[in-house]
Amino acid sequence: MDPLVRSLASARAEPVAQATVNIAPDMPVLLRRLVRRIAWGGNGRKGGARIEIGCGVLSGATVMVDVDGGDVNVAIELPPGMDDHAWRSALESRFAARGLSVASLEVR
Repeated sequence: MDPLVRSLASARAEPVAQATVNIAPDMPVLLRRLVRRIAWGGNGRKGGARIEIGCGVLSGATVMVDVDGGDVNVAIELPPGMDDHAWRSALESRFAARGLSVASLEVR
């Protein structure tokens, strides 16, 4: 299994406080809030996705992921005023902690 797919499949959400009611979120509503636009395509060997974030601190950011064989390339265009060096460092750490090998990571 591709390391990116394996990592995404095994990713876990942050722990929820005990006082929170454990009700499964309405995924279509959640996705409409989180993702403003999304486009993807692929042919089994190559694929790509372009995701525009719609809420939160990254609202307006665009994430592009391209996969060609075993190479994963990630490019993120941050909203104005965001610290690209801090985000790059944080993303590199998270990818490494999950055992993901990213061929290139561009944060601007």
